[in-house]
Amino acid sequence: TRVRQVAANVRVVLADRHGRLWLGALLLHALLDVPEVFEPVWLRDVVGMSQSLIALHVVVGFVATLVGLLLLDRWLRVHDAGPALVASAVGTLVLYPAWLLTPGVAARFLLVIPRNLVMAPLWPILRSRALAATPGTAGTVSALTSLTGLIPLAAGFSWVASLIGLTPVMLVVVVGATLAVLAVVRRAPAGQRGSLDPGEDTA
Repeated sequence: TRVRQVAANVRVVLADRHGRLWLGALLLHALLDVPEVFEPVWLRDVVGMSQSLIALHVVVGFVATLVGLLLLDRWLRVHDAGPALVASAVGTLVLYPAWLLTPGVAARFLLVIPRNLVMAPLWPILRSRALAATPGTAGTVSALTSLTGLIPLAAGFSWVASLIGLTPVMLVVVVGATLAVLAVVRRAPAGQRGSLDPGEDTA
């Protein structure tokens, strides 16, 4: 039956060491989405931006992300994904703290462009690696990663921010999750760091 097939695929994914590694990396990336939700609040309360400036900042960041994805696409036409993944993670470790901690409104607009450029490749590469790690289980991996929506990450983030402040928790979450992703990349076989072939998309 369909239920048995899904259950069997879940066992395959969780039993495979590399499948667990890349699935864990993709789940860790979900943590990077949480500070983004609180970014407008931080820009208003800490940086002192008006609503119009916040909206402009969001647009600039969105355009930079699109450009980053286009550059990734061009890179992958002639290179593998491994160096792009490492460069993206290392760039995040440098540019996100710089964007967060450099004072001034102008600095936010100047730094959000390279910040989003380097962060853009993380999700598509990690997702592709997670889908390809255990061939034939791409649908199951997608279902497992969707379960992060059941975890109250935003509520937990907000609670911690109320205790130590929004800036420190944003910094710790992004840097910590990115370092964890890098640790996963180091443990993965070289052949699994590069290919972006997601394999057969089945349940």
